[in-house]
Amino acid sequence: MRGQTFDESTRESVEYRVRKHLYPMLGDRPLSKINPGLIRDWDRSLYDVLSASTRSVVFAHLRAILGAAVDDEKIVKNPCTARSVRQPRH
Repeated sequence: MRGQTFDESTRESVEYRVRKHLYPMLGDRPLSKINPGLIRDWDRSLYDVLSASTRSVVFAHLRAILGAAVDDEKIVKNPCTARSVRQPRH
């Protein structure tokens, strides 16, 4: 988040969604343990909790976070880009 350039209201909403919907299932895991199956399980766990449009936005945040991890060479591949993982459609 520190490296991103958001206006303040966008930063607050992104931080809220990450804290509320990503961190509980994924936040304490090492990056190397976040794989496509876990991403699919995470999305399924939110199916009855969030609308498809909100799930899609949160998924986009996760994909961006993991994309930055690839760029920083923390992980080799972004699990959100696996063929078996689909971004929720709204």
